[in-house]
Amino acid sequence: SEANGSTTLYAVWQAKTYVLTLTHADATTAGATSVTVTYDSKETEAFLLPIKTGYEFNGYYLNDVQYFDETGKLIRAWDKDSAETLVAEFVAQQVGYTVIYYSQDINTANKTEFARETLKAQADDEITVTPSKTLTGFTAAAAQTVTISADGSTVVEFLYTRNTYTLTLEKSVGITTVESSMGSVI
Repeated sequence: SEANGSTTLYAVWQAKTYVLTLTHADATTAGATSVTVTYDSKETEAFLLPIKTGYEFNGYYLNDVQYFDETGKLIRAWDKDSAETLVAEFVAQQVGYTVIYYSQDINTANKTEFARETLKAQADDEITVTPSKTLTGFTAAAAQTVTISADGSTVVEFLYTRNTYTLTLEKSVGITTVESSMGSVI
């Protein structure tokens, strides 16, 4: 207050805070459901990030604009004058899948594993797997289209069937046509 009776006032501004909703519908393990931010600030408290098997968390987005990075750090000052809902983004990673090769036994009801391999593909991708092994006397199975499970549990099985051969002997000897599969005794 001055001697002439006037008073000088100073404005003190305090930025608004907003509680943002965090969504992560596809997460295997849910993260935090909200976080508090202050307008025009990059400061925020730490919070639990979501996890999605076979994927890497890539941050939280609002209308395709990234606000939080993969570590949960606010990478741009909050510039909205309202609370909003941000959506988690995940990036598919390479995961393993197993290919098992079987040969048809002489008794055609059974099969025997003759090879196995572990390969990689991107989680949740639909891929075509073509048999890569050769086995003399057998016909390989057709290619298969599968979706790769994010948890690495996809198994592709190929059954190689025995080739059938026809042997014809002269009828004058008393033997007619005989058919046999590879590996069986005539």
